[in-house]
Amino acid sequence: MKKQISGKTNSGNSFNFPSILTGVLAYRVVNNDYLTITPNIMADYSSNKFSWVSGLQLKYKNVVWAGYQNFDFEDLHSINLGVDVKTRFRIGFSYGFSDFFSSDGLNIQEFVLGYRLQ
Repeated sequence: MKKQISGKTNSGNSFNFPSILTGVLAYRVVNNDYLTITPNIMADYSSNKFSWVSGLQLKYKNVVWAGYQNFDFEDLHSINLGVDVKTRFRIGFSYGFSDFFSSDGLNIQEFVLGYRLQ
């Protein structure tokens, strides 16, 4: 016999958030007034696993930016594009895919709205 768990049974004051430590290592190989090219590696460590993501970020005249990230060399990729408005506001779009424009694989679309503090 299966027992159904209701929301009242599960509601409580204890939260179980995963403990994740994320670090990014990046180096600007080209950095001038017109173009900035920054390859990077982002590493995530949790109690269960370690994973890393390689990426490349391009920025033109400190306004238009584009990037690529490879979450898994065979499966998941991400392309992002955007603009920085008056160096404070960031507007962009990201498309994550396992098979480019295929309905069979995983496709994720994200919009980016940001405010830079520095």
